Amino acid sequence: MFFRISLICVVMGLFGFSSCMINKSEELLKIFPDQIGVQARYVGMAEYAHKVEITNITKDKNKTIYNINGYMINGISDEIEKRQFKIEYIIDQNRIVEKIINNDEYRKEGYDNKLNSLVPNQIILKTPLRVNHSWEQELVINNNSYVVKTTIVEINLLNDGKKQYKTKLEIDNIEGYFNNKYMEERVYEEGKGLVSFSNTMAIYKIDIDRDLIEEDFLFGYAQAEITYK
Repeated sequence: MFFRISLICVVMGLFGFSSCMINKSEELLKIFPDQIGVQARYVGMAEYAHKVEITNITKDKNKTIYNINGYMINGISDEIEKRQFKIEYIIDQNRIVEKIINNDEYRKEGYDNKLNSLVPNQIILKTPLRVNHSWEQELVINNNSYVVKTTIVEINLLNDGKKQYKTKLEIDNIEGYFNNKYMEERVYEEGKGLVSFSNTMAIYKIDIDRDLIEEDFLFGYAQAEITYK
């Protein structure tokens, strides 16, 4: 029976039909609002804030692309035209990839294609959407290659029937971070997209009685408001 179903899927795929993959894709498509003009505001530690808006949604039989414009609001400068960034979410049959173009004039060095995460072009979700499902991708920094592992660690069913997915990203043996480990946690909610983000910051050394003490800090922010048009 399984062989017959698999064979039917293969034949249908040859003729351009994707019925066998619909459920996977539909799960992922539920994550973001299916509406142009939706705006969201995020606030976090140390006066951090940014705002985003869905400006375009492109769909074809193989993928859906969300184009999002955003700008920073974090006290460094209130000149919005200098604080711009763009996010592109590419949703195919089994994953969501986040791509960023960071035009913020005050962005950190090396963050032309990143916002707050250390990992550019990140696979943020991948089916099957179930607890303990994990996936890997490569990260190259200064000609050093690292394995990026992301795991769905928690799934919650909310009172309104929508689901929240919590992911944890880990990179081992990476210098500059406490215990040589970088970590990142995200929460995605159906109909809202990203609702919270946190990650480990690079080691900060402080001088205490002439001894350099390494301190690790967490950075984070959460969705404070979402407006549907």
